[in-house]
Amino acid sequence: MQMLKYLTALQTTNFGGVRIEVVGHPNVSEETLRRLFEAKVSKKGVIHHAAHAKLLERGIEFGEDRMLLDMRK
Repeated sequence: MQMLKYLTALQTTNFGGVRIEVVGHPNVSEETLRRLFEAKVSKKGVIHHAAHAKLLERGIEFGEDRMLLDMRK
């Protein structure tokens, strides 16, 4: 669990490798996945899609535009 806290703290950096490891961690929180989910189209990439897949696995609902329902404007 300590490693997850460390990885979560590093997720705000520009190190994509760390962020993708955070998404793949079995104990990653929904809150962390939501922070990694990008609303801006130009920022969507591997990490965004991995977070999207993990949120789907957990039963989180998305709109027709594939955005989190609570992120829509």
